[in-house]
This record gives sequence, structure tokens and C-alpha cells, in this order.
Amino acid sequence: MEVEAWEAPATTANVALEANGGQATASSTYSASYPARATINGETKGIGWGAGSDGWNDGSAGDFTDDTLTIQFNGEKRINEIDLFTLQDNYVNPVTPTLETTFTQFGVTSFRVDCWDSANSQWVLLSDVTNNNKVWRRLEFAPLRTRR
Repeated sequence: MEVEAWEAPATTANVALEANGGQATASSTYSASYPARATINGETKGIGWGAGSDGWNDGSAGDFTDDTLTIQFNGEKRINEIDLFTLQDNYVNPVTPTLETTFTQFGVTSFRVDCWDSANSQWVLLSDVTNNNKVWRRLEFAPLRTRR
């Protein structure tokens, strides 16, 4: 899985990138081969899955009820877009995903995206996605200020 957060107004700066000061933490990790930090390295194809370089895998096989991934920015940002990239069916030979690229086997099918609303000091639900089959899921919303 890869996560991107784009600063509003639309820029070319992915504020979630580790290279831009982003930090990723997870509720659990399967092993060192699937670290949370691999979700913010900018690799959206899934190259290196299971090699410690691209994608996080939680530590609770088959139980997805309490899995969380948190991206902390390097300060408060005003964002209006979050992109989630999940595992392709042919992850050994992945293609560059588009918004139309689908999966049937390994991708994340349900997830919730919350954002910390710095102005009101509370978590805000941005999207609750179910029955997802898109490798690349783009979420756009009214700009808000957040650190995570």
C-alpha cells in the first residue's frame, strides 16, 4: 500500500512522502519486510513487495478490525486529496496504475480514512470505502488543516 496526501491548492508536493518529512506508523507489522514507512516512499506500482521497500502488511493475518496506519506530516498542512494505492494482482510484474486499474485478489477492499482536524482538535471521517476493487483510490474533499 502506498499513501499520498496533496496540499491544497493542488500542487506537485506530496506532503506524505518520507522525503518531504512524512512519518508512517502502524498498529502492527507482519515483519521487517513490510514496514509502515514503505507506504510513503513514492512507489505506487508495488515493486519490491515483501522486500522491505514497498508496502505495509499488518501483523494480524485475517483480522482487519483494528489495523491502523497513521501518516504524520512535518508540520501542519492544508490538504484536499489523499490517494491510496493497494497491491495489484500481478505484483511480481506490476504496471503503472491508473484510476481505472482494478484488482481481484490481493488489494485492500475496505478502509476508512480519517484526518486530524487541527482547527477543532478531533478526528474527522473523510471516507468509509467498502467493496473497493481499485488499485488506485483517490479521495478528494474540501481543504482542511492537519498534521496527520
